[in-house]
Amino acid sequence: MRSKTVIVLALVLGLGLAASAMAANHLDVAYGVIAKADSHAHTLWIRRANETTQFTLAPDVTVMRGDHKVALDNLKLGERVKVEYTPENGSRLANRIDVSAHQKS
Repeated sequence: MRSKTVIVLALVLGLGLAASAMAANHLDVAYGVIAKADSHAHTLWIRRANETTQFTLAPDVTVMRGDHKVALDNLKLGERVKVEYTPENGSRLANRIDVSAHQKS
């Protein structure tokens, strides 16, 4: 009986560690339009619904326009974007920014 208890405890501990590792790598997604971008401060603000959300840009952030990688300085106010980010200590760390190919005129 004792060996079954040890096995069950080991399984529970293993599942708990796996769940916390998955949560640490969890990416969230936000859609909106660029309200402000500051490549020197490594920040991006997007407007979505009735609020503006701030993101801190990861040092290795990837910015894509269609199939092409672009520099942060090429982002324009009002462009539609999808931001993939990791919630981190109360802030949002942006890992990837996809600029929509279909913009309003």
